[in-house]
Amino acid sequence: MKWYRVVPALIVSAFLVILMVPRQSFAQDEEYKKQLKKFKADSLEFERKKKEAEGKNEEVRLKNRRNDLVNQGNSALRGRQYKKAIRLFNEAIKVDSSFARAYYGLGLAYTGDNKSSEALAAYENAIENNPNYASVYNAQGNLLLKLGRREHAASSYKKATEIDPTHAKAHYGLATIYANSNPPVHEKAVAEFRLAINTKPDYALAHSGLGTSLVALGRTSQAIEALQTAVGIDPRFSDAYFRLANVLNDVWRYRAAREAAVNCIRIVQSKRKFYAPAHFEAGRAYEQLGNIAEAIKQYELSMRDNTWRALAQHHIDEIKRNGGGRSQ
Repeated sequence: MKWYRVVPALIVSAFLVILMVPRQSFAQDEEYKKQLKKFKADSLEFERKKKEAEGKNEEVRLKNRRNDLVNQGNSALRGRQYKKAIRLFNEAIKVDSSFARAYYGLGLAYTGDNKSSEALAAYENAIENNPNYASVYNAQGNLLLKLGRREHAASSYKKATEIDPTHAKAHYGLATIYANSNPPVHEKAVAEFRLAINTKPDYALAHSGLGTSLVALGRTSQAIEALQTAVGIDPRFSDAYFRLANVLNDVWRYRAAREAAVNCIRIVQSKRKFYAPAHFEAGRAYEQLGNIAEAIKQYELSMRDNTWRALAQHHIDEIKRNGGGRSQ
């Protein structure tokens, strides 16, 4: 090939190489900047996720610590170690000052320790942190009722049942207020007792309360059924046996009344206690069954309580006036 043909071609090639070198260098620089930017972004995201994970781990740790303290507090409550429970619930509150369960437990512990004002304050804190905590309203109602603040207690119970219509204990608390108000409102009491029983069929207290209100309404057969259900659920329920003995005596079912009264006396004595009303009802049953000696004995036992002295003496006097009746 002629030299004058080669030289121009070489010149053009060299020129092209000279032009391409800066372009390639520029492209490499842009890629480097792009990769550097991505690396920085990835590093920032890694640090963010690391901190987020650390935060979640700390949150979980604190949550577990808080729950553990509350569980320990509940165990202390069950053991009636109220001061220990107070300390544990307060420690849980230090870990999480918005934990309603801790305030609820604290309220129960203060109640057990006879610190009513502190208990009410704890319940209010629980409600502030969880306005839909039905059990807190129920506990608040129990304490207010104990303090004689019946209207406020009724409001608390009603709030509990509004939040949770199946809260048996709140229905029971409201029923007892209706049954013991002045004057009693037994129809409303019966309705609330039944609501408690519908939710908790084995609620012996509610069956007994229902029986008592039904007696007051003159619905005797239903009352007996309710009281028999109560002692069937809890064979150690002395008060239900007494109420059953009373209504059975009133409807002349003296053998069943005697059995109920004797069961009540036996249960009370096993606790090393004395209950004059049960002895009086036993006296009534024995008198009508003709066992005069045992009737007088039971009436005399009931006279150990001054409340029953005059009535028991009246029955003894009547027995003597009638010549002592017949002996069984």
